[in-house]
Amino acid sequence: MRKDASSAKRRRTSSKGNGVNHLWFVGRMREALEAAEKGGDDTAVDLLHRLATQCRQAARNRLTEWHEIQALGLLGVELERRGAHAKAATVFRRIADMRRAAHQESGHGLTAALGAAAVASLRAGKRATGRKLAIEAIGLHDVYPVPKHDLEFLQRQLPDLPLSQPRNLEPSLLSAWRTSNRVTMQLVERLPSALWDVAVPGAPQRTIRAIAAHLHNARCRWVKTLGREHGITAPARVDHHRVTSRQLVVALKRSSTGIEALLKLGFAAHGAVPPSNGYVWRNLSLDVAHVLTYFVAHEAHHRGQIVMVARQTGHRLSVKTISALWQWKRNDRDD
Repeated sequence: MRKDASSAKRRRTSSKGNGVNHLWFVGRMREALEAAEKGGDDTAVDLLHRLATQCRQAARNRLTEWHEIQALGLLGVELERRGAHAKAATVFRRIADMRRAAHQESGHGLTAALGAAAVASLRAGKRATGRKLAIEAIGLHDVYPVPKHDLEFLQRQLPDLPLSQPRNLEPSLLSAWRTSNRVTMQLVERLPSALWDVAVPGAPQRTIRAIAAHLHNARCRWVKTLGREHGITAPARVDHHRVTSRQLVVALKRSSTGIEALLKLGFAAHGAVPPSNGYVWRNLSLDVAHVLTYFVAHEAHHRGQIVMVARQTGHRLSVKTISALWQWKRNDRDD
């Protein structure tokens, strides 16, 4: 009877493709965990070795690389627990290679695998390899943090290891502002002419035209306040009673350039817009991140206000116009 049970077990874990699916995978993982819990370390390691191999063989069919990575991850932990650090390092490097080669979006998985591989390599006495892997893991740390226990170990073993690699955020933040400006301009361009002079409920002196014009004029005031003393010229403001949508779009392009000049001024001054005598309100921290966030939040607020007033007054905007407010990846067909 025991022989029949053993044969059945071998059939379940055979490398043939029969029944290889996610439920099968979960069952094999459970077997390995139960073996480890009962003290059968050799059995658990053997099961996990075979499982990883079977997952790799079946990856093009029923299973995916994710399954192999899970099996390898558990195998690496078991090898570490047994003190087989060199073998564990090989396993974790295999995971890192898979993540890197597949360009998977799960950067957390790549960083965790690199960190674990570095730790295991150092424990195995392979300092050069461990350092190389640690540097790669730390290079991703700002975006995908290395697990705390691995990071602390690496810091103890490699005290001269830099915690992070400096990154130039200027292109990314300038691009973010351009995106926000593009979304604002598209909304102004697509507003129906019938809506332009609609008054805001409860505030009859304020129209959609005035709200839209305020976006440009507010930019001009900030550029003047923060930039004039540093050589940045503010563009002319528009008449919020008379400006047309076409005129306003042209003006928004000019004021967007002025805001970019402020941000660049901040980047050139070590990440913060230099103080100026004209800035007396002082409601805003002048580091570039706060300045950008403030301007983007201000425009998002008024874009939402325009959408709300349109609905309240029976001028519901088109689905295309509303969708464009959240289409932050450029689509030239929409321009």
